[in-house]
Amino acid sequence: MIQTSRHEEHEQISKALLACPINCPVDVQVLAGSHVYRLKSRLIGIDNPHVLLLRLGTDQSWKDANHRLEPGQPVVIRMVNESGQCQLLAFRTQLGMACKVPRRWLTVQFPERIESANMREQKRIHVQFGCYIEWGDHKEKLSLGTIIDLSTKGCRIETKVDRPIPESSNIRIRFKDEYSHLTLPGAVRNSSVDASGQIVHGVQLTELSSTERSHLSELMLANY
Repeated sequence: MIQTSRHEEHEQISKALLACPINCPVDVQVLAGSHVYRLKSRLIGIDNPHVLLLRLGTDQSWKDANHRLEPGQPVVIRMVNESGQCQLLAFRTQLGMACKVPRRWLTVQFPERIESANMREQKRIHVQFGCYIEWGDHKEKLSLGTIIDLSTKGCRIETKVDRPIPESSNIRIRFKDEYSHLTLPGAVRNSSVDASGQIVHGVQLTELSSTERSHLSELMLANY
């Protein structure tokens, strides 16, 4: 938690938010009594120190929450500054106005308080993501797997292979289902056998492009 004098606090909040790149992923939680609508958005602008401008979504989750998207509606915002320490920023605030023409955007008020965490120093998050693993000189070998934990630096994957993939092998991890647009490069660092007899590979993510890193941040943000 950033806690200093009022003026210094506002300056630090502004600095943290302005460090977030345009089009970075934003997780919006609309607090509606005992129900929480969770929406995926992107940062499209900042009017410092008044409001943040977020992309107004069109998928079913946004349609379900549409009746709650009114000025003054309490929300929790989480976003990632992907540069430097890769900070996860989180704060509670209120919705402002929405505009649907000529561009679709939604405003949220600048926060009074903000919390941050270094995602690169945090423990891996526990997940269950189906994936395909490709390896070999020409990525001609293929196996099904399940990613069981994930961080910005690596993951562990339960695999359906007869023998471990050799250490230092370069692989590509293709996500299935909701995140099928995401493929990440990595290198096998170790392997072990779990209680059910499946081979689990520890993988270090390597040489991520800016697009891959952005997609990974979005996935991490949605499952943090």
